[in-house]
Amino acid sequence: MRPFLLLIVILTCIAITSCNKNNCECEPPPPPLAHTDWKMVNYSGGLAGVNIDLPADQQHTLSFALYRFSATSRPSGSQTNGSFSIDAAPAGYDDAFMIKFDRPVPIFASDQLIVVKNRNDSLVLQLNVADSYLYTFTKLK
Repeated sequence: MRPFLLLIVILTCIAITSCNKNNCECEPPPPPLAHTDWKMVNYSGGLAGVNIDLPADQQHTLSFALYRFSATSRPSGSQTNGSFSIDAAPAGYDDAFMIKFDRPVPIFASDQLIVVKNRNDSLVLQLNVADSYLYTFTKLK
């Protein structure tokens, strides 16, 4: 009986030491907006308190791939491409996160936006400045 217990203890020790849970060699999870395409349908806010619904020919588009983005301004059609990262939102924003672009996006004249809503095929972005605009996007099907 004693050799049997010794064998079980040895096999258990080998099994525990051979398993490295920190080295999974897994892909990192995709960012929350990966593989989505959006069109801007409204912007509101600012010092004057504007609320403007954009006509179809002026709806800017914003596309996210895996850590890459593409923004197209309408009606000019100028395009900005680059990379982005996700970071924590500043204090005071519950259930939000920040997008940091590697270059300023002309649509927003900024390289950092706070995602204040991302659900039900709706995306709301905000600049992190006082009296800033809220940009409302809907998902392209």
